[in-house]
Amino acid sequence: MARRTLTDIGVAALKPRTTRYNLADPQLPGHYVRVHPKRGKSFAVVTRNPAGKQTWHTIGATTLHKIDDARELARAFYLPGAVVAVAADMVAAVDTVAAAATAAEAAAVSVLGLVASAASAASAGGAVAGAAAAATP
Repeated sequence: MARRTLTDIGVAALKPRTTRYNLADPQLPGHYVRVHPKRGKSFAVVTRNPAGKQTWHTIGATTLHKIDDARELARAFYLPGAVVAVAADMVAAVDTVAAAATAAEAAAVSVLGLVASAASAASAGGAVAGAAAAATP
């Protein structure tokens, strides 16, 4: 029996089973549609790491990508250094989020310090003068 070509309509028609299953894409070896019983469907690609171990990489949900776009993204994993480039992008994104979180924490601490200073000044009876003094560096 010949394998059928995967289409967007065919992927949308895949039904979940009681356990996760993978449906291979006959047009691109190593490219799969993973169908989860509860989490829906996603495109995935399987590669080998330098030690020869098989690794699965999720490309994204089938609702976010069309099959042709998912194939192009899967091909990118087979380019030399592609996984390294993707990992570098992920590290840069995590660093950006961490820097933003650190800046937000510093701002929150600063605001809490001002509020505490204003509260202590208000309890001392000089609310307006105390708040003005606390606000100036």
